[in-house]
Amino acid sequence: MARILIIASGGGHTGYALALLEALKELNCSDADAVIPENDEWTKSLIEKYVDNVVEVKKLRRPDEDVSAYLRNLPKALLQSLKLGRYKVVIATGSNHSFLPAIISKIRGAQVYVIEAIDRFCSRSRTVSLLTKFGAKPVVHFLEQKSLYPSSIVVGPILRRPRYSPKKGRYILAVGAFEGDKEIYDALSEAGFKDVVIQTGKLDPEPWLRRNPGWIGFRFDPDLERWISEAEIVIGHVGVTIAEAAILYKKPTIIYVNPRWRGTSKFEDIVTFGRKLNSIVITDVKELVDAVEKARSSKPPEIEARGAIKLAEIICEDIQNKMSSSR
Repeated sequence: MARILIIASGGGHTGYALALLEALKELNCSDADAVIPENDEWTKSLIEKYVDNVVEVKKLRRPDEDVSAYLRNLPKALLQSLKLGRYKVVIATGSNHSFLPAIISKIRGAQVYVIEAIDRFCSRSRTVSLLTKFGAKPVVHFLEQKSLYPSSIVVGPILRRPRYSPKKGRYILAVGAFEGDKEIYDALSEAGFKDVVIQTGKLDPEPWLRRNPGWIGFRFDPDLERWISEAEIVIGHVGVTIAEAAILYKKPTIIYVNPRWRGTSKFEDIVTFGRKLNSIVITDVKELVDAVEKARSSKPPEIEARGAIKLAEIICEDIQNKMSSSR
């Protein structure tokens, strides 16, 4: 049985998990299993090479679902979570998907760490807040986030090490994560942008590619980072991908606040996060053309991304202490 369980909950939450798994491997402390959302092939393709076992647990609610989804999905998610083994250390990456595996592991004696979202500055994530009330140790990326959790561990941005050197941008990259973002793709098409790459998640990219023969589109690509490294501008939702584009690859970024996505960061959080990254924040796709022009003249932030290795060091030390005390 592995000693570490990492709950990679999809989207940006998977980004934290990947960064941490890479850092643990670097420290020769990579004896880990992973929990991922049910049927999340994208997360599985990224995670499986770093862990001993991958276990699927149903997500309690997706961003586009209302609260009734909790009741529908709870029985299956609970049963799947109860089948998990015992671990010394568990890292929850913040989604509602993390809650049941983390709380059950806590009851079974594990030390649980929970990572707050990189874009939360004014309000707590619901799952992170709940888990800290049950004794999980909160982990944050920036010193400004410590006001949310006075007892939190500040490690810096938890991002993967860049695998590519930034290249001079030649296209606009629109990232839709798992859900996809029809409004942004439509707006780019209607505005007549020629050099565009769209990542569409569960949406079929073909309708936009037929209307725009010069575009490139795909649902998922485990090597999305390469597309980021060669982009001129990256457009997406608040979260890890935008942070990677701005911090790791020094790309101009645009954050679109999609009103359809429930349960995400509050507007005040997004504005603060955008300011931290020098991103352009828009709330209406009608603002997109002007935002592209503003982004082209923006300067990237000067932020060091050492959070993953610092958190990995804490976890490895925690495990060593637990093993010593059990002898």
